[in-house]
Order: sequence, then structure tokens, then C-alpha cells
Amino acid sequence: MKFFTETTIVQPDRKLSYENKILILGSCFADEIGTRMLDRGMNTLINPFGTLYNPFSIASSMERLADCRYFVEEDLMENDGIYSTFHHHGKFSDCDPDRFLKNANDTLKKSSEFFNAADTVIITLGSAFVYRHIARNIIVANCHKADKKEFERRRMSISETAAVLKKMTENNRDKNFLFTVSPIRHLRDGAHENNLSKATLMIAIDEIISNKINEDNALKNSTEMQTISYFPSYEIIMDELRDYRFYASDMVHLSDTAIDYVFEKFRENYIDSKAYPVMDKAYAIVKGFRHKALFPESETWKEFRNRLESEAEKFKKKYPGVSLPPDCI
Repeated sequence: MKFFTETTIVQPDRKLSYENKILILGSCFADEIGTRMLDRGMNTLINPFGTLYNPFSIASSMERLADCRYFVEEDLMENDGIYSTFHHHGKFSDCDPDRFLKNANDTLKKSSEFFNAADTVIITLGSAFVYRHIARNIIVANCHKADKKEFERRRMSISETAAVLKKMTENNRDKNFLFTVSPIRHLRDGAHENNLSKATLMIAIDEIISNKINEDNALKNSTEMQTISYFPSYEIIMDELRDYRFYASDMVHLSDTAIDYVFEKFRENYIDSKAYPVMDKAYAIVKGFRHKALFPESETWKEFRNRLESEAEKFKKKYPGVSLPPDCI
């Protein structure tokens, strides 16, 4: 017997492995899935500008990564003595504008190098709603608690969203794209508005994938190798985990159990099974390093750490192309 509706997942033409260099952009759900990949040693860069939600801001961030266009003083915005830009998440904010710009541009330089060498981009779209800063006439990635009177809010149309995504993929034909829609609902927009927003994103993604399939069919002898695919994370949560016990206490964000379930579905369908033993070993080492000791001065703990460090060294020698997270080295 089945007690839920199982989501159909279309198998990709090529699966991910440790040979891929993967950029992950988008909502906080992208952070969650990306972190799980990073913790298993996959060559991954997650949201170099911080969390992004709307298609326009994600596309804009990719353009900046492509040409490594540095942030300048004119990009800065200030609110209550805190400096940032409308292109960054709040975690980048700083009390010192010069220090902010240095940190932002140092991160941009490294991230741009990664992006230009990447072969895969995973994008999690969160919302079709955008906020335009009226005075600067730009769509912002984050309002940074500025006065709401400074912004104009609207929902992107399906055609506008599809055009942004199409341009994004066509400008980066050397990269494969995997799109998904975040299952985290933006209820501040209202329940109905959230559904319209998610539907806009889904239809736009479907449109560019359908167009790509038609192009490939018309050019059967082409050497074009780019793939564009869709992973149904939204559908998995809404159909397979249709229960509030899979949500966090705010009833909006997902519990770790739900995210782990979606990640397992992602792994089964989008990651080469040959990578599974290495992923499991890497994650076991990472969990060991992050274990909090009750008595860190005890001999038992010291022996455990010595064994773990020895295992990590053996792992790095056996799998030199697999990088453990910085806090586990």
C-alpha cells in the first residue's frame, strides 16, 4: 500500500560526480541542499552574494560573476550606520564601508574564478515577486529594512521570467543548468499570491526547457552539449511530505528531516551512484569533526580525535580531488 502520491522525477542526461564544479544560487533552500553537498566533499560554491530569491537578482549576480565587476562606493547603501549593497544578503553587512567593499570584492574575485571554471549551475527560485528601488531604478536582492516607501513591489510575468532565465542559460552555454522551485512558501505575500508566484516560476522553467528540447531536436547533429533540467523539490514537499510535522516551528521553513528527504531524492536521481561510497565516508568524517565533546580534555576524546584526524588524512590521500569543508581539515 502507498500512503502518499510519489513524485515522478525525470532522469537527467548526465549525473553529477566529484568531477563537476558546481555553483548553487538561490533561496535559503539552495543553502540547505548546497551545504549537504559541500559536507560530502563535492566541489561546490553556494550563494557568493548570500541568499537570493527572485530570478532577476539571480541573473544579475551571474552577470557580475561572469565579468567580475567590482562593487564601488556608489553601490553602497546605509541604514542605521550599517553598510551593504542592494545586491547582497544581510550577512555581508558591516559598520565600516571600506571594510565592506573589501570583503565584498575579495569574495567576488574568488567566486568569479570559480564560476568561470564551473560546468554546472543549480538554481533554486524562491519568488517571482521583485522590489524595485525607485530612486536608483534597480531591482534589489534585499531591502535591508530600508523604508518601504523607497520600493515598488510587483510580480514578474511568466514571459518576463522566462526571458530572464533564457538569457541566463544562453549567455552561459558552457554550463549545464538545473532549476528547482523552493518549497518554502512566502506567506508574507499571502497564500494565494504565493501560489501565483510559484506557478509563474514553474511555468517559466517549463517553457525554457521545452524550447531547449525543440532546439535540440532541430539540431540533431549539433555539438551543443548544454542541458537544462528541473528537479521537483516543491512537488516532493507538497505531495510526498504533506504534513506539518515536516516543518519547522514557524510552519513555513522545513525541518531537517524534510530537507534530508529531499536531498536523498536528489542524490538518488542526480548524482552518479559511483560517488555514494565516497560521499558517505566524507560525511562520516565531517560529522565526527563537528561532534561536540562533553569532556574535551578526557583521554577518550583525545583518542577519538586522533583516530578521526588519521582517517581524514587517509581519505585526502586516497581521494585527492575531494575537498572536506574548511572546519574539518
